[in-house]
Order: sequence, then C-alpha cells, then structure tokens
Amino acid sequence: MYFDEVGDGIFNLDEKIAVFENNITLAKDGNKEAFISIIEEYKADLYRMGRTILDNDEDIGDAMQETVLKAYKSLKSLKNLHSFKTWLIKIMVNECNNILRSKKRLVFFNKETDKEEAYIDNYNLEKQPVLEAIKSLELKYREPILLYYYEDLSVKEISKCLGISEGTVKSRLARARFKLFHLLREVRG
Repeated sequence: MYFDEVGDGIFNLDEKIAVFENNITLAKDGNKEAFISIIEEYKADLYRMGRTILDNDEDIGDAMQETVLKAYKSLKSLKNLHSFKTWLIKIMVNECNNILRSKKRLVFFNKETDKEEAYIDNYNLEKQPVLEAIKSLELKYREPILLYYYEDLSVKEISKCLGISEGTVKSRLARARFKLFHLLREVRG
C-alpha cells in the first residue's frame, strides 16, 4: 500500500486513485464539479507545459482555457482513464502550437546549442540556467524533454501526445540531451 502526504495528514494513494476514477466517471456523465476537481489536479502541469512553448501569460491562459473546454467537450471519448494526463497534455500542446501558428511566431533557437549529451538528471529542473537552456532548444526538442523530465511521461506516452513515433521521441530526447550538455557545461564553467 502506498501513501502520499497531503497537508497535515496521510492520504492512502489507493483512495486517491479511486477518487480520481470516480471523478472521471462523474465528469463523463456531465458533473461539472467533478471535472473542475480533475482539472485543478493538473492546472500546474498545463501551465508549466504552456510556459515552455509560449512566451506570455495571456497566450498560456488562452491555451489553458481552450484545453479545458476541448477536454470537457470530448471527455466522453476518453477510453482509458489512466491516460487522462497524457491526453490532457496532448490537447494543451496542440493548443499552444495553434497559438504559435496563428501568430506566425518564430521559435527562438540558439545556434550555439548544437553539441553533446546532457546531464539533465544531475540538475534540478527548476533552476534558472536549466530552464533557460531548455527554452533555447527548438520546439521539436523542447517538447519531448519537458514531457519526459517535467511530466514524467514515458517514451510511449510522449509518442502518443506529440503524434510521432517512439523512435523519433528517443532520437529527439538524445539530441536535446546532447545540446543541453554543452549549454549546461558552459553555465557550470
């Protein structure tokens, strides 16, 4: 049995999963409060993903709003309750990309990042130099790195989320690590 600390007490993880599954079932039946409860669980994940793709809070808010709306409208089509997070993040990534396309923005790319494998695991991903290095990557490398390290998605889940093959995910992760290695090594001195 697994336990998760919540506030002052301990919450049985099995109970937490049961509550989540119940909320999904209720939300599929049209219960708005249950859906809001689920979204509250993932709000920070959605914001963090949006922050890495878009450059301002207004666009991130728009993407989050569209994501929540689309998720609510198509929740009944969700077949596997346990893939909810992957499904929700995929919607968010698509909405962020739609905003980028609509504004015809160019994603910032630092040409000096073309180098070797990174020590991502040795860094706290919340540290500013790491975030800046990740943000300097091309979007096609940034997305898999963030989904893998920030959202703890598997290669298979990232493949589904981004609509690319597992081999492409592995390749992009390797290239992103390669590029980040030198960026982070330069920061370390």
